[in-house]
Amino acid sequence: MHHINEWDDYLRITIIALNVGCLFILMHRLRQQRANWSAKTRDYWFALVMWSLAALTASFEGLLQDLPPGVRLVLVAAATLVTLKALCRRGSWGGTS
Repeated sequence: MHHINEWDDYLRITIIALNVGCLFILMHRLRQQRANWSAKTRDYWFALVMWSLAALTASFEGLLQDLPPGVRLVLVAAATLVTLKALCRRGSWGGTS
């Protein structure tokens, strides 16, 4: 069994936690504001959900298979940060006004 003891393992765990948070925020926004969204806004929402799910999958896979850090880890971390930025931006469809 793999032991969590390297910096990349902790980064993957952080990415998992952040993406679970993103998914909760996205589901909350869907329930709260769905009636006011256009088709394009729903497409953006769906794309952010898919980014979050892809990041979760890649992070779990890397953690369970003990993959070495690489380009995928950097891209997943960047996608997570961009998703969080979009959700927290003031005045945007996903952020707080």
